[in-house]
Amino acid sequence: MHANAPFRERFLELEEKEGLSLGEVAARCGWVQWKKGKERCDSTRVARQLGMAVDCGKIRTEVTAENALLLCKALHIDPVDIPDL
Repeated sequence: MHANAPFRERFLELEEKEGLSLGEVAARCGWVQWKKGKERCDSTRVARQLGMAVDCGKIRTEVTAENALLLCKALHIDPVDIPDL
């Protein structure tokens, strides 16, 4: 497991500078859900992964290695900049 703080900080930076949305991050990660027969980007999943939304009654502070790599790609982070990844 890896701390999600670096990913959250990078998202907030890109949100402010470039208008990046949680939905765009979800699309880049390939995280989609089906609602009313339509495929939609799972922005709620991104918010939970970044520790920006409650997940099962608590705020996440870590992400799996697999999700960390997906977030690196989606947020344009070099994985070598993430400790122990």
